Amino acid sequence: MAFGHQCPGADPGAIFLTGATGLVGGLLLRRLAEEYPGRTVYALVRTWAPETDLPNAHLVFGDITRPRLGIPAGLYSRLCQSIDTIVHCAASTKFTLPLAASRQVNLHGTANIVQLARRSRQLKMLLHVSTTYIAGRKDGPLREAPMSDPDGWFSPYEQSKFEAEQFIYAHADCLPWVIARLSTVVGNSRTGHISRFNYFHQLLRLVPRNPLPFIPGDPDALVDVVADDWVTHGLLEVLRRKTIPRTVFHLCAGPHQSLPAQEVVELAFRLHRRRQPASSVTIPSFVSLDQFQAFAAELRRTGKTTLSRMAELLLVYLPHLELNQPFLNTETNRFLDQCGVTPPRTRDFLPGIIESCF
Repeated sequence: MAFGHQCPGADPGAIFLTGATGLVGGLLLRRLAEEYPGRTVYALVRTWAPETDLPNAHLVFGDITRPRLGIPAGLYSRLCQSIDTIVHCAASTKFTLPLAASRQVNLHGTANIVQLARRSRQLKMLLHVSTTYIAGRKDGPLREAPMSDPDGWFSPYEQSKFEAEQFIYAHADCLPWVIARLSTVVGNSRTGHISRFNYFHQLLRLVPRNPLPFIPGDPDALVDVVADDWVTHGLLEVLRRKTIPRTVFHLCAGPHQSLPAQEVVELAFRLHRRRQPASSVTIPSFVSLDQFQAFAAELRRTGKTTLSRMAELLLVYLPHLELNQPFLNTETNRFLDQCGVTPPRTRDFLPGIIESCF
């Protein structure tokens, strides 16, 4: 792999990828280079270089938050002459960052990518990877369409990703953009391997030592998780096919494949007990968000530090479970079905993911 600021001159048909050091972007980097051996894949990175032996993959050092992505003017100009596809995966996904810090990457970084897209005269597609959790506190289904009427958010991450989408609608109207919203990506559907741990895995790792009698949420709320291999395949099909510009895809389990929260909790504890039959850990019951907040406040008041920290973690990661918020994916599934891409059943692959967390 070539890297640094030394890259070829104008190379028509090139692909520009952000987020190559993240989960989805990292999986896509290799797949893109393998799928398109005759095209150059430029991956924007800050410092760390993902290792690959693919000769058509080139690392470009820069910073998505800076003007011209922090790339020297001459190289930036050559890229604008070369790129016909931009895949924007870079994002700050930490739920607890201040809003300004989340916006720096998720909103301002997206604005810089739109600027690159505007200057890329050969551009055929700008694929912006977003999240279904832009729905925030909005009750009811999230449709495969722009959303413009939020009811607030549970985290700065959600808000900044929503604002990034709004920026595209407002400032990229003349560009061939496509948005792919992902739900929670949990691991490989065939092997159970977890490439990168996120909040879902962190919560599962609490199961063997859970001391809390309650968790916040509705036991019937849907838990929407997807496999990383299926997500990667789906994104490649969006890029491969002549996708209609200004389309929103939902790469998620959807209401028919999502599992009720109660079922996920019972499955996790059942798998834990199968591995440790002598375990005395009890399955927590569900209470309303208000009740759990009062419970967490009492833990803080009485100085139960460890329990309080665990309760605060649940308040950060589980408030969606109080909402009836299915992510609709009818049109996306129809598109993928035409491509021969069948989603794995959540009930089939989730046990392997859960067991990898213990």
